[in-house]
Amino acid sequence: MAEAAAGPTAGERPGRAIAEGQIERFSALADALLSRADLTAKAAAGLGSSGLTAIGIAKVADVYPFEGPGGWLFGLFGGFLTMGLAVAFFTRRLWRLQSPTVMRSTPWEIRDLDDEEQTLVAEVYVEIAKLNDVASLRAYEARAHRLSRVAELLGETPLAERLGAEASLIALEVRATLARARLNVVRRRTTRSILGFRAMLVYFAFLVGLVLFGMAADSLEAKRSGEVQVAKACGEAMKAGASTLPSACDGYLPPGSGDEDTAAPGDEIDATAEHLAAQRTACRRAAREAGEDPSASCAPIDSALAALSRMR
Repeated sequence: MAEAAAGPTAGERPGRAIAEGQIERFSALADALLSRADLTAKAAAGLGSSGLTAIGIAKVADVYPFEGPGGWLFGLFGGFLTMGLAVAFFTRRLWRLQSPTVMRSTPWEIRDLDDEEQTLVAEVYVEIAKLNDVASLRAYEARAHRLSRVAELLGETPLAERLGAEASLIALEVRATLARARLNVVRRRTTRSILGFRAMLVYFAFLVGLVLFGMAADSLEAKRSGEVQVAKACGEAMKAGASTLPSACDGYLPPGSGDEDTAAPGDEIDATAEHLAAQRTACRRAAREAGEDPSASCAPIDSALAALSRMR
């Protein structure tokens, strides 16, 4: 009986080695995925924050003090905020992968699994259950518990050793199945965190924020540089002695800068009066030479001079 018991126990050793190898391989693959996700999250957080800080400081310094349409100012800060939130959300998605997932032999007893993840886990469990001709992985695990209890009741006998070895092998196969299901869950979550629909929305939001921030900064900077060019051109035209300047120069010239050559109204009246006085003298001379009465002939000029005198 001892020989009969020793045979199956020796034959179970390859099965144990296979199960232990699967547990080690599946666990190593899942841990490697989580490690890469953790490194990616740290890199995204570090590079994202450093890059956004450098870009923000450089561009804000170029357009400070803030002058321009309120819409572009909103675009400048709104775009920067959108990029920052996108980086933070993407980093948070990757860091959430590090939250532990405790696997159980029943899919719906595992916390934090969505419907698709439960389906992935259930497929692995059903496959192993069919291979071992049991109703479910939970039933297969229960078989190991029953064999262990029977082996304890039999004491130190060859049959107890055989039953204990079989229970240990079943427990290893269950653990290998749980490790495989966990690997499938981790792989799906990692892929979804980088290439899923929400990840695409995060990438799109970052792109929109980047374009909006760049357009707003360039527009504000172009407005300022354009105003400098206009002011420079107006100043050069004024120095060159231009008689008239376009209305665009009104806000760039100092008060009274264009009034040097403009006479006051009183000066114009005095100049007109002097001209009329000279004409009055010439009119009287011509009237005397013609034998006419100077007062009658030059009366209109006299009236104009009188009117100008009253205005002064």
